[in-house]
Amino acid sequence: MTKEAHWTDRYKSNRSVANFYRQLQRGSEVMYADIADPGPGGGEDVREVYRRAMHLFKMGRYKDALPLLAYLSVRTPQLSACHYNIGTCFHRLGDHKAAVQSYITAFALDHADLHSLFHAADCLLKAGARPEAEQALRLFLEEAVDERYATYRARAQAILETLDAKARDERLSLENT
Repeated sequence: MTKEAHWTDRYKSNRSVANFYRQLQRGSEVMYADIADPGPGGGEDVREVYRRAMHLFKMGRYKDALPLLAYLSVRTPQLSACHYNIGTCFHRLGDHKAAVQSYITAFALDHADLHSLFHAADCLLKAGARPEAEQALRLFLEEAVDERYATYRARAQAILETLDAKARDERLSLENT
């Protein structure tokens, strides 16, 4: 059994990847005991685990990358990039609520990187949390003054304009009935 198969098969059998990650966040002693030994060969260097996780991530194998990233989030909880990548995996897999948690954690760890906030807003919207999504998008627009966020600013503005138009249409429909 390869190390990658070890990580993916071990937790997929009876629980979803999202549930596995949530258990890690809650600090389940059983889960911590499981990740204390990352598999055959004993404790691996964190950089090697990160390299493998990113390889899977870049290949689009998000379910396979998640357990490795979750392991890294426990070993290096202050690393915002790890939480951001977990959020991206959940986002791509369609688990928007779990993605929001990870993106918010990444943003809390690194306020200078506003990509996490933008993607959290996107996931909030997809999860049906419209007021929270609008609030996050407005905060993003206030904070994202750097030129590197120009494309995201335009997208955030367009999303807010669409949401405002929908809200107006809904109000008009209610008034006309």
